[in-house]
Amino acid sequence: MVEKTRWRRNLPQWWRGSKPLQYCVPGLSFTTVLQVPNSKDGRLLKMLSRAEPRIAKLTGYQVKLTERSGKPLCKLLNMSFSHPKCQRLCCPVCSYTNSKKPTLCKLKSVIYLATCSLCENQHKLNPDLPHKGRYVGETSRTLAERAGEHRASYRRLESTSFMFKHWVLNHRTSREAPKFVFEVVKHHRDALSRLVREAVLIQERAALNSRSEWGGYTVGRLTVLKSEKETKKQVELDDMTDKKFKIELKMSLGRLFLLLDLRLNLIQLISVPAKERAKQRCQSQRS
Repeated sequence: MVEKTRWRRNLPQWWRGSKPLQYCVPGLSFTTVLQVPNSKDGRLLKMLSRAEPRIAKLTGYQVKLTERSGKPLCKLLNMSFSHPKCQRLCCPVCSYTNSKKPTLCKLKSVIYLATCSLCENQHKLNPDLPHKGRYVGETSRTLAERAGEHRASYRRLESTSFMFKHWVLNHRTSREAPKFVFEVVKHHRDALSRLVREAVLIQERAALNSRSEWGGYTVGRLTVLKSEKETKKQVELDDMTDKKFKIELKMSLGRLFLLLDLRLNLIQLISVPAKERAKQRCQSQRS
């Protein structure tokens, strides 16, 4: 048996099984895993694996590095030769779009955008006006499943449906219910990046997302603290602006009262001779 297995030694190293790129530092163990983007010949992974033992001695723990896999060839061929629409009659995504681009209704872990067709036409005519018919959402499932749930709640006229709220608040006069078009904005591999991206897009684009939704995934921002002198100056400026506003308010109210007094005096001057004439007519009729 030993003689039969010696033929593996004559094979090149890459076929026989290459040595591990990352060795465990003595006294330390791997605590977490970091996925590295794939590069040509794994150069990025090799560079990071060489530098990781030095970093591990400083931090006190070691990170296992793995290379992120790319898209398989079968999926690329399927995307290139497949029809842009799934050709299902009951698809809640493909049956409402007229674009020639692929809808990606079967793609999982996506951020999607729902737009009202009536608001989209109004925005094209007047691009300066704000777009009121956009909704941003995220799902770990396919877009077809999530859009189907939205359309089902829309048909049942549920109060939680953003589509029904938009119809009641903005398109009351329209006899038919406004149509919504769903599209994929971005595909994410993990949930954290998907939620962060959704929070950013809600703050930038969305107008139909309720406060309970976008309040849950807010993005933290850094703020610079001002010195005491700057804060005092800011307070003084605020006080000055408040005083100016109060003075202007009093002036405007005084002008309004003057105008009202003038109008009342004019009405009295006009109404007095009319009363005298009415009395004279009554006396003449009696006589």
